[in-house]
Amino acid sequence: MARRYRRKSHSSQIINDSIYASSRLPWWGALTLGLATFTFFYFIAPAWVMSSIDEQLSRPITEGLKMVLIRRVHWLEYLGIVSGIVGLFFTFRNYFISAYARSGERSVVNILSRIIGRSID
Repeated sequence: MARRYRRKSHSSQIINDSIYASSRLPWWGALTLGLATFTFFYFIAPAWVMSSIDEQLSRPITEGLKMVLIRRVHWLEYLGIVSGIVGLFFTFRNYFISAYARSGERSVVNILSRIIGRSID
């Protein structure tokens, strides 16, 4: 039998990469990465999507696409919130503890940041 690989979503991969990178950076690097990803996903990407939607001509297919994309903009904002939480956590953690975070701690941060991000979003 062939193996079945479970493919993760793109947002899950972005969050996992953000956690891994922030855990390996010094405190100021984690803060910078958290602020940069929060700003990009919470402000810049949704504004770009909305402006590109507004530039399209009014046709029935573009109106349908517009409705779908408007509902999905909050996913980008959620990614921004979770990335910001991850950056803040590892800023404080890396300031007080100089060792790298292990995989168990990173998985706990992954779960907690998603829960807190959902409650804020």
